[in-house]
Amino acid sequence: MMRTTTLLAAMALTFFAPCVADAGTIQFYGGDPDLEHGYNDGNNGITTTWSFDDFDWTGGRVSGLFGNYIEFGDTTITGMEFEIRSGISSGIAGTLVASGQATSFTWISTGQDIFGFDIYRGTADVTDFDLSAGTYFLGFRPVSTGTGGTIIMTTKGVGGVGAPLGNGNSFTVVDAGLPISTVFRGTPFDMSQGLLVVPLPPAAWMGLGMLGLMGLVRRRRKRHSV
Repeated sequence: MMRTTTLLAAMALTFFAPCVADAGTIQFYGGDPDLEHGYNDGNNGITTTWSFDDFDWTGGRVSGLFGNYIEFGDTTITGMEFEIRSGISSGIAGTLVASGQATSFTWISTGQDIFGFDIYRGTADVTDFDLSAGTYFLGFRPVSTGTGGTIIMTTKGVGGVGAPLGNGNSFTVVDAGLPISTVFRGTPFDMSQGLLVVPLPPAAWMGLGMLGLMGLVRRRRKRHSV
């Protein structure tokens, strides 16, 4: 019996170790770039544009955000910033729920391109914050210097996580103006961006592992007692 328990405990530790090491888990992702279009989305100190897209949040602590973009012209990415709002519709800015800037960020080429421009994945760590369950709109944009700018890639929901996907309920806001519906060629698109939720702490993963271990041992004892 001792050998079985030891083996199962080792298996539980091995299984849960990658989850413990994970800095965050994707709870929502609008989908991979469709390589067709993009929205202006950035802050270069000259022109500021937000592109918002809706997402359903089941509750949890947000630890980071990410999105897929291209940069054009004389552009140097210096940071990332976000806004989360509720109740956006055409001409209505809704209510600001959360906002902030990256505590650290990465800007890495994905190896894809569109119209001769490389596509980059911008990922931002943020100060963790709680977001209650509900439907919200995410705006996530690069901050840059130079005379160029950035564009967030559109998606039809392929490869997405969560909901809604591919519903086209997206809006753009230019220089603090009112949100307007954004449509390309009569076809709605979503934003290729997402949010990370804080993973369970190591103690919680260990607790789950031990619960699974206890269940396996209990079932084993029952079989031997028959």
